[in-house]
Amino acid sequence: EKRWTKMEQRRIVIIGAVASGTKTAAKARREDSHARITLITEESEISYASCGTPYFISDIIKDSQSLIIRKPDYFREMLRVDVLTEHRADSIDPVAKSVKVTNKKTGQSLTLAYDKLVVAVGASPNILTVEGVQYGNICTLHNIPSAIKIKAILQKKKIKNALVVGGGFIALEMLESLIANGIRTHLIIRRDRILSHFDKDIALLIQNHIRTKGVQILEEDEIRRFESDVNGDVAKVITKKRSLQVDFVLLATGISPNVQLAKSAGIKIGKTGGIRVNQKLETNIPDIYAVGDCTETMHLVTGKPVWFPLATISNKHGRVAGINVTGGNDQFPGIVGTFVVKVFDWTVAKTGLSEKEAVENGFETESIIVPSYDKAHYFPGAKRIIIKLIAEKTGGLLLGAEIIGDGVVDKRI
Repeated sequence: EKRWTKMEQRRIVIIGAVASGTKTAAKARREDSHARITLITEESEISYASCGTPYFISDIIKDSQSLIIRKPDYFREMLRVDVLTEHRADSIDPVAKSVKVTNKKTGQSLTLAYDKLVVAVGASPNILTVEGVQYGNICTLHNIPSAIKIKAILQKKKIKNALVVGGGFIALEMLESLIANGIRTHLIIRRDRILSHFDKDIALLIQNHIRTKGVQILEEDEIRRFESDVNGDVAKVITKKRSLQVDFVLLATGISPNVQLAKSAGIKIGKTGGIRVNQKLETNIPDIYAVGDCTETMHLVTGKPVWFPLATISNKHGRVAGINVTGGNDQFPGIVGTFVVKVFDWTVAKTGLSEKEAVENGFETESIIVPSYDKAHYFPGAKRIIIKLIAEKTGGLLLGAEIIGDGVVDKRI
């Protein structure tokens, strides 16, 4: 690492500005008060909490502005970071060490030179390739503008029948919003159960809980096509097994890492589909780092790379990258894959491996399910929780835990 004098400013360019990109910029500024730091983003907002969008739609969070952690002006004025909102990074030239950028509003293009480059471009929703997917009131939820659009549709109070496609976090959190709005809601899943990260026994308990809230679940079914009304809005869905009247559809069929920009620059993509990095978050190209949802990371239980798009990981990545691009030497060893999600009035959480994942990774497993209370059963307000623990049979190594219920779950995970 060359020694930088006060006169020479280290040029750090960061592409992407939601969680990991803004965290990298803020940490880099704290580490190096002279560096020239530039943040590039295609969106008009930066540094927002996309995890909170389902609760903005259900009106638990009233104002979309409260999801924004820092405004671009905070980065410009307080941290002296150049923030280029509504700018698209078109290509990276690793030999010239520059990034070609287009201003989306004016069409003007510019080239930014870098000494260190951080790719923090996140992930995008998977779009179903079925007939009629372009009709009105068929939405994905992945950022603040998409959340505002969905909330506006629901606030008109004209939606009677909703369909949620997919069985992951966003799908389950949005069910609550729709039911709270008094909308008849169907959930369609390709498998026989939701939450593929969980073991079947636990997933089915969560599924039954969702049913008690009035959601109709269409299992082992998939969409063939959508039909529209005279206005071009969705009116009907034809699935493998049935046809339904629907006037609102949420496509929550997962997300995929945005790797095209990196791939075109010769950056290696890992087996999981995310950008491959080492523990310092360096890619295979010198002076180019990758962080957040576009990047794969090491699972500490299996020792294998995994792709795990979570805000908590993105923030830790940003901290490590911010230190390393300014000449420091920090490492991100990996994850155990802990997450907590709210499903109506239950909390659902997991850490480590499910029993199914453990078996797939060659462990001989033993597991136990313990229904209990979250505090002494005689204490007022004691609530039920169910804990599943998974261990390695011979050595007793703890491999994972799944905890669900209406009691205090997050504290235990």
